[in-house]
Amino acid sequence: MRLLAAVLTALSALGCAELEPVSDEPDGGGGTGGASDGGAEASPPPDGGLCWTDQKWCGVCVDLADPSHGCDSAGCDACPTPHATAKCEAGKCAVKACDAGWADCNQSATDGCEVDTASDHSHCGKCGGACAASEVCLEGACASNCGSLQNCAGSCVNVATNSQHCGTCNHACAGSQTCQAGMCVCPAGLTSCAGACIDTKVSKQHCGACNKPCTDPANGLAACQAGQCALACLAGFSLCGGQCVVTATHVSHCGGCNKSCGIGEACQDGACVATFSASAGFSSVQGKNGWSYLSSDGAAMSYVAAQNYWQGAETYVIVTAGGGHPGVNLDAVRRWTAPKSGSVKITGKAFDTHAGCGADGVNVSIRKGTTVLWQATIAKDDATGQSYDLTAAVSAGEKIDFVLNKGAEDACDSSHFDPTIVLTYKP
Repeated sequence: MRLLAAVLTALSALGCAELEPVSDEPDGGGGTGGASDGGAEASPPPDGGLCWTDQKWCGVCVDLADPSHGCDSAGCDACPTPHATAKCEAGKCAVKACDAGWADCNQSATDGCEVDTASDHSHCGKCGGACAASEVCLEGACASNCGSLQNCAGSCVNVATNSQHCGTCNHACAGSQTCQAGMCVCPAGLTSCAGACIDTKVSKQHCGACNKPCTDPANGLAACQAGQCALACLAGFSLCGGQCVVTATHVSHCGGCNKSCGIGEACQDGACVATFSASAGFSSVQGKNGWSYLSSDGAAMSYVAAQNYWQGAETYVIVTAGGGHPGVNLDAVRRWTAPKSGSVKITGKAFDTHAGCGADGVNVSIRKGTTVLWQATIAKDDATGQSYDLTAAVSAGEKIDFVLNKGAEDACDSSHFDPTIVLTYKP
């Protein structure tokens, strides 16, 4: 059993019915089953490939040397060989055998077996068996006249059924069309597309109807099945909305199809990642960018436009873009509200920004509800401060508070306290 080096990750009809996944081992499509000519074992697919090296994908894996799906590496239409059975030679369609009464006199597969030896004046009965100028070809033999049949330049034909002289002399039917009642028509089950008889149930260029091609998506392949376009993605990609995407990193299909992250967010390992910076998200509007500003008694602060800060009931209870100042009786609180349930990573540094003033430092803390996640005392004139790097689980709507407390007294307690929160959540 050959091992599949890269598996098919998604099969779905584009705007059509869902398809069944392909087996772990590529389907030989009734041909060699993956073995090349002579019984030699074919190489497995390259990384990301859908089929073995001697196969191509036409909705299922089929042999390259299968004339019912063409003989090149790209197309899936059957070889167009009128009046003949086709075969593949050197990656091209060729004539394997002619239908009874027909011959391939020009040795070209493009028109199949093009000669009706029963009536052709130049090839009467066989290729090269030309009749004399005064004779006609009647039922494969040279004769003096055509009897009840019509004489078309020495060929005795029934114009009601002859595909070389359909309806009238020298009116040849195109491709694999046949002549019925003097009209060129395609065989049952085929459709005439620009003169060619096409099976629109499987044709990649004429899927379901003429001139309706199935287009390969980036990182995937298209095929026509039952007259509908179907897509398959290479290994490592998933089919989402007609695109082959990596759901581990795609922001519109993060962790699965149609699971989108918010504007400005990233997708990492199938989870959305949103970053909230206190200073970058600072605003004159409460709650904007996830941030709110209040005193420790729960009262919302008022925005002071002239100073570009938020102020509480006490004069020096302040939250600035990158820090703040506590009051005598009230702490300054910057609050972040989780928009989604997930986990947060909180990083930053707290330090004194009013050197040479005041009697003592400040107390800083990070709290989730009543739980203290981190706390520290920043000494007077400590411009280095202390860093924090912590993680916590949050539920949607849960609050994280960043609190500035005066310590013994509040003089000159201006401090830097500018956290960054990275929220990771499943969309």
